[in-house]
Amino acid sequence: MVCKDGFTLSLFCTSSDLRDLFSKSRHKLPNSPNTIRSIVTNFANIVRADMIIEFEHLKKLEQRFSLTFDEWTSQKNHRYLNVNVHQKENHFNLGLVRLHGSGTAEHCISLVKERLASFSLNLDTDIIASTTDGASVMVKVGRLLRCSQQLCFTHGLQLVVVDTLYKKVSEPVSECTATAIITESDIDGNDDTDQTEQGVMVNVDSPSVEMISTYDDLVKKVRKVIKIFKWSPTKNDIFLQKYVKEQEGLGKEVDLILDCRTRWNSLLNMLERFYNLKNYTTFRFILDKLQKQDTVLSNQLSKSLRERIQERRTELTGVLIYLQNLEKYDQETKNTDHTFFVPKKAAIRQEIIRILERVIGVGDN
Repeated sequence: MVCKDGFTLSLFCTSSDLRDLFSKSRHKLPNSPNTIRSIVTNFANIVRADMIIEFEHLKKLEQRFSLTFDEWTSQKNHRYLNVNVHQKENHFNLGLVRLHGSGTAEHCISLVKERLASFSLNLDTDIIASTTDGASVMVKVGRLLRCSQQLCFTHGLQLVVVDTLYKKVSEPVSECTATAIITESDIDGNDDTDQTEQGVMVNVDSPSVEMISTYDDLVKKVRKVIKIFKWSPTKNDIFLQKYVKEQEGLGKEVDLILDCRTRWNSLLNMLERFYNLKNYTTFRFILDKLQKQDTVLSNQLSKSLRERIQERRTELTGVLIYLQNLEKYDQETKNTDHTFFVPKKAAIRQEIIRILERVIGVGDN
């Protein structure tokens, strides 16, 4: 529980619930955190000794190993290296190594060597290959090591996302086009165009940049909306979670996620969560506000909006919701507001059959 769940040692001494749980399982917990620390440390030493014995056995069988390691920063802003050793039939986690000071390539190699040596492994003779991400410091580590280096393909996919959605890309153009562009830039007083050292090529915005900037604008708008709710507990409770709880049921809250370019999949997670929650802050929010105003104009707007929504909530809409997200469909069926009507499953099946008959002629077979 200390290692896997992050429980503090003192919690086992101060939590009456934990102590009762262990006592009912016929285990007696020590009263001192230092005693518990000794138990954990002794068990870690036993596991380490077993791993050393297994490494020695594999080395006698002339087995060699590969290595993966990566830098990780905790929420307390402490940096660590996680070191893993891989063999054909198994892999071994050698734990986290605290990284103090500058994380240079030489420093990383030194820490990895020390950690491997504590398990009777030699980086130069026992390791034949290493896999790291594509960070510049790790690329340099690969150049300095005697073993082969393979850059992580998964990290490569992350860099594709970063290059496409976080960075602006430019393409080189020919000298004659560059001259014309430079002239226009001089006239317009635009100094954004950079010329290369040879004076032959320049980087200018290409058509692909316009498409990327469109994505960038959309992502920025999503981030702006998310920050409104994340930075204001009042807005989050009143304008978002109220509708989320009604839709999710059981009073469940679902928070928006803000991406971080160094966290893998964070952009995807942010956009997916925003897409799933965006409906809770649009029509339902507008209708609720109009109802609270309770004026002649607001009542007319509310009535007209409900009619327009009902016109567009057809069987086909139900099919799309059902096929895209079954869980969302089940939630919609529990909604008591008839404005957001969804058809029954029988009606959806009939609509799907009609679509198939029209498209591929299922009814003829």
